[in-house]
Amino acid sequence: MPVSKATKSAVKKELLKGEPLMDLAATKEELLRWLEQWPAPGDKEAGWEEMVREFPAEPEDAKSEKGTCIRLTVRLNTGTNRYMITLLESLDPQSRGVYFATVHVNWKEVEYRRQEAVEQSYAGQFDGSLKAKHNLWTQTFRAKDLAKALNSCAIAILGHELISQPKPAEPGERIPHDLVAPPDFPKTVDE
Repeated sequence: MPVSKATKSAVKKELLKGEPLMDLAATKEELLRWLEQWPAPGDKEAGWEEMVREFPAEPEDAKSEKGTCIRLTVRLNTGTNRYMITLLESLDPQSRGVYFATVHVNWKEVEYRRQEAVEQSYAGQFDGSLKAKHNLWTQTFRAKDLAKALNSCAIAILGHELISQPKPAEPGERIPHDLVAPPDFPKTVDE
């Protein structure tokens, strides 16, 4: 007796629902190993562990079939910018085991104030969350490829930080300037 396509897809969907969500502890451990390539900024005793934020899965996440959830974030600061590497997970049963790595860069102060004014006037409130235009890099990865995804994030950050070298001033002809004589004020007279 042949099995209908609807039955096959329903069974497949139920099997995929049973796939576990991201192994947060193992992913965090690998993220910390990757970060340890560099000295931790700031408090040396705290280290990178204090800079990684975790967002554990809620029981309803396993039942949900739509959306994405943030699992881990780490903020990285340079002399000019603030970056955030975020590891996300899709809740779609067919996407279990495939994750996202993103890099966001900070709002520029002018952009932030302009966006705040627009949202206040139209919506009555301001949502200061990162927008798509602040996204430098997004990549999908599987658990075994986390280090490669993080390396791609670091390359995106480095690419954003690099600037061209300023051109040196070309030697030119000296322009003579008249020397200004110091002012000659009259002497004060005591009365």
